[in-house]
Amino acid sequence: MTDPSAAITIHTGGIVVYPPGSTFGPRTNATFEFVWIMQGNCRIRYDATEIAAPADTLLLCRPGMTDYYEWDKAGKTVHAYIHFSMETHDRFWPPAQTWPLYSHLPAYDMVRPLFRHVLAHLSIEEPERTFLLAPCLEAMLKAFVMRRLTGGDATREDRRQRPTSAALALMQEAVLRMPAEVISLGRLAKRANVSPEHLCRLFQKEFGAGPLQHYRRMRLQRATILLGRSNMSIKEIAYAAGFANPYHFSRAFRQTYGKSPRAFRTAGDDAASGDRPVSGA
Repeated sequence: MTDPSAAITIHTGGIVVYPPGSTFGPRTNATFEFVWIMQGNCRIRYDATEIAAPADTLLLCRPGMTDYYEWDKAGKTVHAYIHFSMETHDRFWPPAQTWPLYSHLPAYDMVRPLFRHVLAHLSIEEPERTFLLAPCLEAMLKAFVMRRLTGGDATREDRRQRPTSAALALMQEAVLRMPAEVISLGRLAKRANVSPEHLCRLFQKEFGAGPLQHYRRMRLQRATILLGRSNMSIKEIAYAAGFANPYHFSRAFRQTYGKSPRAFRTAGDDAASGDRPVSGA
């Protein structure tokens, strides 16, 4: 880790889409949670504090706090989240109760690229996941706490993008907007501007799986989020995750997670991160 005085454990994360007028909570968090409002507007209550959160607001809920979300009434809301735990033994870290609850992300900030990086690599097995992602989350947290969110040269935008990042961006677009769409290896390679063979080698090296296998993982991960953070039926979640029918969805889910979607929801697996929704989308 970049700083041995901070021990960070990442639990869960993902991107959620809520239809207009949805609510989520109240719940009491057992861990820290970063929330990035990517699209739409919402009103959030952290204990007794109410926050108006338009797009590109970054929020931090602390352990023991109760939160409640009222999502945009005029259109859908998209937000990303990361649940994590941490222990610090460094005099330079201020007490957690003094940390800000929210901040509006400026142009050319350092947090959004790191947020995307963490979400894209959550499927990596431990201990590699912590080794790779804990320093990223620590950098995000330090920037947030110290209110130093702008990074790099704000006068120039680097438009170059790694091939895997370009392919992941297309996958994420499909998962959020049209999960049932079939994405071919050729289309991913074209977006990444490399050959299909080279893209497969890059994904295998970085994720331990090919591009199409990783896309399937992303769709199933979206399903786990909806199981833990919404009141949608199993059938609705199957279609939202891009599966043709609940049977194929349940079979793929069991192969990946070792239990059915219903058993996963009943066991509250996502609740291990602190989620205890009372009402949801």
